[in-house]
Formats: sequence, structure tokens, C-alpha cells
Amino acid sequence: MVIHFPVLRDIRIENYQLYRNDNSSGIEHSLEGGVHLIVGINGLGKTTLLNAIYRLLVGPNDAPKGGEKSLGSSKNELTPWRRKKFFSSRVKDGALKATIEGKISFGDKSIKVKRKLSNLEVVGLSIDGEELDASQDMYEKTIEELSGLPSYVDFFSVVKFLIFFLEDRSDLIWDHMSQFEMFRILFFDREVAKASAKHRDDARSADSNYRNLLVSINKIKEQLEELTSDETDVTRQEYASALASLHGIEEQQRDLNEEFIEVEADADNSKLKIAKLKREFDEYKFGIEEKQHTLVSKHFPDLNDTVKILLSNLSAGGGCFVCGNESENISQTIKKALDNNCCPVCDSNENHQENSSKVIDNSELEEARLKKLQQESLLTLDSLELQQEILNDQLKNKAYLQELIAQISEERVKWLRKVQSIEKTLPEEGSSVEELAKQLRLLQGLLAQYNDTRRKETQAYKNALASQETNLHTKLELVKTKFEYYCSRLLVEKVMLRRDFIEGPLGQGGDEKVRLPFFKVYMTSGVHKESPELRESHEQVSESQREFIDLAFRLAIFDVVNGERNSPAMVVMETPEASLDSIFMHEISHLFRTFGEQNDGKNVFLASTNLNQSAMISSLLGIANEPVPLSQTRKDRIQGQPGKELKGNKHIPKLPQEDRDSHIINLLKLAAPNAALINHAEYYDTLFNNAVFPEQGS
Repeated sequence: MVIHFPVLRDIRIENYQLYRNDNSSGIEHSLEGGVHLIVGINGLGKTTLLNAIYRLLVGPNDAPKGGEKSLGSSKNELTPWRRKKFFSSRVKDGALKATIEGKISFGDKSIKVKRKLSNLEVVGLSIDGEELDASQDMYEKTIEELSGLPSYVDFFSVVKFLIFFLEDRSDLIWDHMSQFEMFRILFFDREVAKASAKHRDDARSADSNYRNLLVSINKIKEQLEELTSDETDVTRQEYASALASLHGIEEQQRDLNEEFIEVEADADNSKLKIAKLKREFDEYKFGIEEKQHTLVSKHFPDLNDTVKILLSNLSAGGGCFVCGNESENISQTIKKALDNNCCPVCDSNENHQENSSKVIDNSELEEARLKKLQQESLLTLDSLELQQEILNDQLKNKAYLQELIAQISEERVKWLRKVQSIEKTLPEEGSSVEELAKQLRLLQGLLAQYNDTRRKETQAYKNALASQETNLHTKLELVKTKFEYYCSRLLVEKVMLRRDFIEGPLGQGGDEKVRLPFFKVYMTSGVHKESPELRESHEQVSESQREFIDLAFRLAIFDVVNGERNSPAMVVMETPEASLDSIFMHEISHLFRTFGEQNDGKNVFLASTNLNQSAMISSLLGIANEPVPLSQTRKDRIQGQPGKELKGNKHIPKLPQEDRDSHIINLLKLAAPNAALINHAEYYDTLFNNAVFPEQGS
């Protein structure tokens, strides 16, 4: 089946705040063919727009983790979109109503798809005007049919690794496995390409299962060795002894904990009793004071309240309010005086008292009650002191038990660690030689099945590769020729490809090996002028050389796939203006315009470019004065002589002034203005006009 690359023919973005301002409600642009530019300054959404176009094509899919940078390094499948808030997080409204719609051609057929930018859901789908079920599944099925590629996963890979040439791209030419996977997708027969991908995935899956199962088998073998070892019996005896010691210590720990709980409960009970006795003593003390006050009042009814309170407090043992004396002798003296009907102040008897008539007879009942209260208070005080002594002993015992518990806990930890250490060296509990041997035989049988599957799928993969060998050889020779042509236009140094082979298993193990072709890069330099030297990775070339070499490889693949079929293609690129000098800026611009002119001018080269490099814009549009292209022979390089004018260089006319706006997505006019644009709009407009319409002057 013929392969057709996707080519974006028109795009419309609506209700996305990043591309809305007072004069524009969105982006609408047609791409009939040739060079088309996304022009703006930093922060206006150039990269976001390129990503929106990318997501329009591939939808909410990503390569599996581990396969983002290299084709063929993971299973041939896709995973859900990981950066689901990429578009919604860039605007205030979450892009809830934002949509992107595009028309994508595949040869002479076209599909129109409309997606929500918030989640990339398909909300509209048609092919050549015929409405289809608006779903990602229907989109993927239709894309697979229109593209002629082996699967939608392979379509995703072509878009990500071949068509889009962004700053975070993966270098196709420097990754040997990625190279071959792209060859499989584009140069194999479609059914063979699909089958070989499945054989590779099944072989890798069997290999993974084999290696994981082998780990389990080795563990069982180790257990069997331990069970049949003399050292195991000694270890078991040591384990039993350590376990017995641990159990004994744990028994002591339990007994101590129980005793500690009892002592703690007794101490708490003692605290409650002490609190109760203190309350009872305070009540007796208050009662005694009250009775003393009553007796003083009866002996001396005419005394004022102050004297009564003073005498009552002294007689109750509360001390003197005047001097603070708390001696018990005072209360005994007052009590004796009252018992003898004497004055408690001057100790005079009733015969010498001028106010003796005011002293009333002693009340025996009150005296008896007071005496009883005093006796009970003394008993309560004795009980309180005794209970306090009991509590002190309980607290001492509690502290002692805590210390013992801490010591035995440390001892338990020591023995527990020893037991656990020995356990690790013992076979699993309940395992036996017979049971483990039976389990081992079963797993070894399963291991043999995985090994057979791995070998079978690897052989099927090798057979598929062999069936495509002749055709693949022809295609790769064409790629080599095309690549070296493009490099001659992009680079002064001579760059060549030489075919080599990766040889090894499809997975990480197995005796069966496959031999996969790939290209190595050779290039001359100021030191190696006579013949190109091997460049193992992109680190052995400059940044601009790295980009040009990878770009030349991609363009060569496009040419070989399309051949003479006149089927359009598309390249989407973030322009590498920062790494170009003026000569090579014109060279690469001429190359891109030549690409756009191919296939009857229906190829599309879409690039974003920053306005601060306005010379690149003029060059890409073909309106700048270009230097004469030169070609340097090997003799010229060795002798350090400049090259001769390149013959047969296709002349591409300048883009007419009236057509230039239709080839530019001008974010200065379409995007939400940032602070730089607001402050310097006139300056940026001048830069834009000088770059796009230099004939009009500044």
C-alpha cells in the first residue's frame, strides 16, 4: 500500500485566550503549499501553536515512558497524554470553550478534525466532506487507512520523530535503533512491518518473563541447597536457642508489665484516698473552729464579734491573728481557762471578774461534741500521714519497675535482632525438599516455554527482515545519496553516510541475535580535510551541524518515500536562527523553499521564527539578496581553496508582496499582547514590515 504523509492544509483556533485580542478572536490560516511562517516575539505563543498543531494530528497520545526519545526502545504502543493541562494552564478560563480545527491531506484525500483544546477530545470529524463518528477511535482508524502506514502507533512515530523538528526533538540520525524503526515503518511492506513489530514485542515480552522467572528459580535453587546443607542443622539449633531466650525474656517482660500496672493502680488509689482524707480533715478543722466559736459566745455573750473570732481561732489551734504565733500551748491555755470559768485573757476567776454575770454556765453537750470532733480530726490526720507513707513506697516501687522494664526491653531487642538475623539464613517455613523440587520442575518447564517463544518470535522477526532485505538495501542507498546531496547544500564540510549493522538479541538476553542495518555519520573538518572521519554522536559536531545533519536525513527519507509519486509532505520546525551565520541562513532557507516547491508546490514547510532575527524571515520568504552557492571538491578542501559556483541550482522566484500575508501567521496581530508588545508595538511592527516588505522601506 502506498504511504501518504499528513499535510496540514488549514487551521482554525477559536475561543483560546492566548490568541485573542481587541482586533482578533482567533487564528485562521490556510496552507496550500510552500513556506509558511509563525512570526512573533517571545511570550506570544509560537511554541504553543506548534504544539497545538502537533496535538491536532496525534491527539491525546504519548510514547510510552522510555520511548519518548528513541524509537523501538519500548513496546509498539501508545500511552495517554501525560501533560493534560498543557493548554488549559496557559489561560485563565482553562480553555473550556477553546477548539482547534484543521484540514489534513493525505495524497488526494483529506480529513477534517476538530478538537477541544482543554482535553483534545474529538468533537468533529469528516473525510472529503462525509461526516464520521466524532471519536478518537474513528480518527485513528481513518488515519491508518489514509496514511497507508502499518498502524496508528507508526503514524504517531512518523509525526513525532520525522515530521516535527522542534527544539525538544529526538535526533533521528544519531540513534541507531530509531533509524531502523523508521526504515521498518516506511520501507517495509505494510503487513510485514506490522507483523515484525509484533514479533519484536512478543520476543521482548517473553525475554522479560524469562529473566523474571529465572530470578525466582535461582532463589528456589538456593533454598534447596540450604535445606540439604549440614550448616542448616547447626543454624536451626542456634535459632531454637535464641528463640527460647527471646521467649523467656518476653515472659519476664509481660510479668513486669503486669506488676507495674498493679502498682500504678494502687498508687492512683492511694492518691484518691489521700485527697479524701485531706477533705475530711479540713471538714473536721472547720467544725472545731465553729464549735470553739460557739463555746466562746456562750461564755462571753457580750463580747464583740472581733474578740470572739480572735479567741475562737486561738482555741481551735489556728494561731494568733495579732503576732502570728501558732503554738499549740495557746489553744490548751484558752481551753483550760474556759473549763475553769476563768478569763482566757487575764486568767482571773469569776470572783474577781467585774462582769462575771456575763459569763454563762458551761454547756456539757457542746464540750462533748467539740472533744469528739477533735479526736476524729486527730484520727484522720494519722490516717492521712500513714496513707502518704504508703504512696511514697508505691511510687518508689513504680520507679524501680520502670527501670527494670527498660533494661529487659533492651535485652529483648538484642535477642529479637539475633533471631531475625538467623531467620534470614533459614529456608522458608514449611518448605521441604520434595515440595521445592516439584515447584522447581514446574517453573523450569515454564522457563523453557518462554525461551521457546523468545526464540520463535526472534526467528520470525529475522525472517521478516530477510524478506525485505533487497528492497531495504535499495531504499537505503537512495537515502544515502539524497542525504549527501542535502548536506552539500547545508554544510561546507563534506558529510557522508556509511552503512553498518547492530547485532544482538531483541531483548536483554537470549542466544538468538538479529542484524539490523543503520547509518554512521562521517564528516571532514578543519583538521581532517582529506577524508571524512567517523562522528559517533551529536556531541562530536557543533550545534548547527547537528541540526543540519539530522534535517538532511529527514528530508532524504521524505524524498525516498515519495519517489516519483508526486505525493506531498510536510516539515514543521522551530527555526534554528540563533546558530546560523548569514551565508548558511540563506542556504538553508533556499533548501526549505525548494522543499516547499516540490510535488507541484504542494509540500508545506511550516516554521516558527522570532522577530528579532528578521533576516531569517526575509530569507525564508525568498525576498533577501542571496549569495551564489558554491561547491567545494576534495582537491579544493585539501588545498584550502574556495569552491566553484554550483551548477543547476534551481531558481525560486520571490514571493509576491500580495501573497506574503497568506504565508504568515502574524502573532503580533493575533495573540493576546504581552507587556513587551504593548510597550513597543510600533517598533515590532517596523521590524515585521522591514522583514516581510523590505521594498516598502522603513
